[in-house]
Amino acid sequence: MKVLQVDSKTIKIEKDGFSFRVSYSFVWNEIERKPESINLDGNTVNAFFLTSVIKDLIIEEEQGFTIKRTWKIIPTDKIALPFSLEIPMDGDTSFLFPCIHNGERLSMNKIAFMGERLSYPSSVFMFTGKSGIFIYTDPPSSKDDQSSIAVWKIKQKILKVDINFPPIEILPEPINTIPEYKSGLSVNSYNSNGNMIKENKFSILLCPERNLLPQALTCVRDRFIKERTRSPQQIKADAIKNIKEGIQKCLAELIVEDKGVFGLLPYTKAPFISAMASIGISVLIQKVYNFDSIRHEISLKLADFILKGQHPNGIFYTNFSIAHKKWYGEKIPEKSKSKDVQSDYYTISLPESGSVVNWLISFANLLEEKNIQNQKYFFAAKRFMESLFDSKKKLIEIGSKILPDSLKTIEKNLSCLELIFPLKEFYLATESEMYKKAITNLKSDFFPATLPPYFKLIQMDDTAYPSFEAVLLLLKSAIALEEQGINIREKEPLVHRVLPWLYYNNTATGTGCTTTAGILDSFDKCRLRSQGYELAYYLLKIKSILDSRELIKLIDEVILDLLDFAAQTPIGAPFIYHTAWMPDIDPKRAKDCSREFHSLVFIKESNFLLQLLSEFPDFFK
Repeated sequence: MKVLQVDSKTIKIEKDGFSFRVSYSFVWNEIERKPESINLDGNTVNAFFLTSVIKDLIIEEEQGFTIKRTWKIIPTDKIALPFSLEIPMDGDTSFLFPCIHNGERLSMNKIAFMGERLSYPSSVFMFTGKSGIFIYTDPPSSKDDQSSIAVWKIKQKILKVDINFPPIEILPEPINTIPEYKSGLSVNSYNSNGNMIKENKFSILLCPERNLLPQALTCVRDRFIKERTRSPQQIKADAIKNIKEGIQKCLAELIVEDKGVFGLLPYTKAPFISAMASIGISVLIQKVYNFDSIRHEISLKLADFILKGQHPNGIFYTNFSIAHKKWYGEKIPEKSKSKDVQSDYYTISLPESGSVVNWLISFANLLEEKNIQNQKYFFAAKRFMESLFDSKKKLIEIGSKILPDSLKTIEKNLSCLELIFPLKEFYLATESEMYKKAITNLKSDFFPATLPPYFKLIQMDDTAYPSFEAVLLLLKSAIALEEQGINIREKEPLVHRVLPWLYYNNTATGTGCTTTAGILDSFDKCRLRSQGYELAYYLLKIKSILDSRELIKLIDEVILDLLDFAAQTPIGAPFIYHTAWMPDIDPKRAKDCSREFHSLVFIKESNFLLQLLSEFPDFFK
């Protein structure tokens, strides 16, 4: 690493073929102040102003460098403190604000995000083709320490990165058209009473592009002092108790029973019964209660009611209208209608229908283990599978939205991969090659030989925003394919793409949690998902087929973080707002949303927690 002085306002840092120019200034009453002089002594820089000093200590790292900065600002009134980098760069540079916004190339239009929005504090990835750059800050020590990060081109071959205290936001299209992304910032300067002293660290990670995402997370994790509130042993000790309480809550508050109707609501006062929630709670009851005749009878009644939602063609409706006393699908959007589709036609989500079948198979297997008659549940699931095949035993074109009467596909997207799981179960049960062939067809459709570039995050379809749900679906589908002997070439890159969705940002003032590793939802929703146990389960499963020791070690640490965060969040909370600044959300509402209870969220997370305890008991010792 070389540190050189360029002029009285700028230094240059050269490292691993890159050149970074650091310019010095601060803003006083909306006027930018430049230094009178700079003194460079080895790796220490002092920028002198008339009444203030900015001091940098530049520390070389194995992969990049860190700048420890101290501002000593004497003037009073309005003060703003930028940290500015200029990076000469040939060719187009792709970028990713984790996990909020990405693009194939930077433009002359500045983009700036508040650090609290991002999964890592005030950070940005830049991809140059073979090499990658990750710029990030220390997590803020208080709300007054929050910052934002901005990136743009100032010349054709020069990129500019600014980290601003306090934050300044310039939101790009289409994000600034989304209500949740309205800027909540009300100030862009500090009111200084003189003798302002602030400190922070700014780090630049340089490494090959293929390793940038896991290396970045490793660096960010090192910036946090981990104080896990509960050990894996404590999680195990409390798990069954918490699950039993949740089951009791479902049975006491969300069961609907009326003249042949017997199902579970997804949430309090929902206008419909959820098929997935109803069969899911039946599975949980069978897993948790071995000798409870009353709860056993409830689980059978719930499962029997779900069978009534099976269309004559074999697929399952997923919702039952309480007011209209009938199972229903989604109305076809106007843009999807064709001449041969009438306006009163409805669609069924095939992936959701397949999820109901997956729960049914689990339920039938649990009954079989207890020597309880299970044939009708298995045959109902088998009818669904047969509906996917024509008389010649060839898989029809699988779609995400289909017409229930004709099984005609009107929409297809990544969610179709959900069908791998019931197909896998039937292949294991029957060893029929038609199921194996169907799984292979799905693999060829959705797992190309080469994944999209690292900067391009994954979305369910062309109209959706990138989401954690999409990248998790690819990861768990890859695991299922590998378990069937169908090789996935790029397994480690799939894990890499999960990592930026983990919220390692202790500015999560809306959570009430004391640690990190929540899971960001999607580009368009500033909230954390309740899927920690599910992700931990699949990360543990994929470890056995990875080659990288460094990635396996990181996964072990991440799993502990996920379990710790999940343990602090009530199972059943649909999501948690991780911000306190959102203008469209009442602060009390943002805080209380973690107290809401969604039965399907509770059921899925409880099921994965039980699977963790059953399949990976050594991890909890």
